Amino acid sequence: MCCPECGLVYSSQLYSTDQSRSFYDSEEFWAGPLVRGWSREFDEQSPEVQLFRQALARLKDEGVSGKILDVGCSSGLFLELARREGWEPYGVEISERAVQAARENFGLAVFCGTLEEARFQADSFDAVTLWDVIEHFDDPKASLREIARVTRPGGVLVICTPNCGSLFHKFLRGLHSVTFGRVPGPLPLLYPDKHNTYFTPDTLDDVLSRTGFETVQRQGFAAHPGRWLRAKVAWPVRAATHVLDRLSGLVGGRYRMLVFARRR
Repeated sequence: MCCPECGLVYSSQLYSTDQSRSFYDSEEFWAGPLVRGWSREFDEQSPEVQLFRQALARLKDEGVSGKILDVGCSSGLFLELARREGWEPYGVEISERAVQAARENFGLAVFCGTLEEARFQADSFDAVTLWDVIEHFDDPKASLREIARVTRPGGVLVICTPNCGSLFHKFLRGLHSVTFGRVPGPLPLLYPDKHNTYFTPDTLDDVLSRTGFETVQRQGFAAHPGRWLRAKVAWPVRAATHVLDRLSGLVGGRYRMLVFARRR
């Protein structure tokens, strides 16, 4: 569904926090490809590690340092990389299983629950990150207001989320519709039914502006079928995904966007 006033795309059936908690604690999720590289033996060359390092380098270039909060931190891989760069890391995660992994793998300080339940003091953090998380929020505007509250003025929010304004997104959504939801290949991995909201650059800028942030930079990143290439995906699907994503970058942006916003 699409909001007629702001153009925000959202699911007609919201996936609740309790449903998310149940899924991310399940064997189905932990046996899947997404979490295989999130242990002490993570791959330094994996796409997500490279993305995390780029974001940390950008924060350093902006002169931001100190305390960093990763909301929806899973088993803590990003926070471990941040600690190695001199940050004081904190995490929030609704999955008890992921929190246990973060503590056991990396010895991280992670709160088990929602950001609102953590009740951090105002202006606590110099940077906050949302890695493929904002699209899962029940109420993105309310969550961003809480993030603004715990971020110091001048602090930076980093968001990575799919760009539903991309040609990539529109093509796959169209293909999904004309095949009545039965299209095989990368669609379920790139657009899982656990997402509640999809943003374009404009709608994300708008909600950030309404909640106390100002966008300062945006980058596009490629789609990776098989969730960062750890699942088995046939080479024709990968090749087609690569071509479509490259074309998408020329007309409306690539599949994922990495956004840096400053707290006003």
